[in-house]
Order: sequence, then structure tokens, then C-alpha cells
Amino acid sequence: IATSDGSNALLYSNNGNFLIDSAADIILDADGADVIFKDGGTEFSRIFQSGNNMYIKSTVSDADIIFQGNDGGVSTSVLQLDMSAAGEATFNAGIKLSDGNAASFGAGGDLLVYHSSNENIIQTNTSDQDLIFKGNDGGSTITALTLDMSQAGQATFNGNLVVNGADVTITGNVIHAGDTN
Repeated sequence: IATSDGSNALLYSNNGNFLIDSAADIILDADGADVIFKDGGTEFSRIFQSGNNMYIKSTVSDADIIFQGNDGGVSTSVLQLDMSAAGEATFNAGIKLSDGNAASFGAGGDLLVYHSSNENIIQTNTSDQDLIFKGNDGGSTITALTLDMSQAGQATFNGNLVVNGADVTITGNVIHAGDTN
């Protein structure tokens, strides 16, 4: 059924599904730049343009955006964006980046993790920012190792350094904590 109130047009079906079938493309051309999705009159999602950018928006408070696909005949959630956690992304499987492309962390790309053709690299990009390795020791979070970038990567271990079955080569002086020099 098609109706119009003079400024808006309405196509609706009183019962069953509403099918749009075209031998070519289906084109949605909204000069207001919004395509709005509703259920029972309540908006739950929209796709819109702002500037030159396309946005996909969940409009219900804390409603997640979930991407699904068909994996060997099984419906699978492949990515979930948790809106109650500022869009925290949960992937169903791994994330693959090609050689030389980094996973970047921090607003300014402060930490990079990537693989070049022959190296695995963890890199800080902020001057003198340390690399800190933490772990859980009996239920308590501990700092196991700190690499001090203001000291050219000086390593400070929280516990003993244990080397099993390998030689240790030291270039430079060895200073025992009890020595004066």
C-alpha cells in the first residue's frame, strides 16, 4: 500500500513480509544522508554520511554491533563491538597483519608490535618510554622486567636471572652489588 501526506511517502504491508526485488541494483538515495532502521516504530540503527565519511551506528544505548558470517555452513559471530565498553572489539579468531604493518597502541602510536620479513619487533615510539613486562604471581600483579629506554634499554629484573644450559657473554664490566667499583 502506498500513501503520501504531501511531504512524506509511505510504502507498507498490512501483513507478511515486504519484498523489494529488482533485476538490477536497489539504490537508496537519501538526500538527508540517513538510512534509518526501525522495529515497531523504534529506531535501532542507522547508516549515514557526514562529510566524506560513512557511519554505521547502533542507536540503542549499549546495544552491540555484531558482524556474522557463514563458516562452513555454520552461522558465526566473527566480530562484536561492545557499546557498553566504548566499542571494545572481540574477534572470534585471530587478527592477521601483513609484514611491516603494525598493531599500534596508544593515541599517538606509542607502542608498535609488528613483523618484518625476518624480525619480530616490539617498539616504543615515545622518547624514553620504558617497556614493562608484568605477570600474575600467586594472585598479585608483579613487574617481572623493566627495559629502561632512558638508559639505552637497561634491563631490571624483579627476581633472579636464571640461565640454564647456555653461556653468558658480557661485554664491559661486571659490578657486584656489594662492590664499590
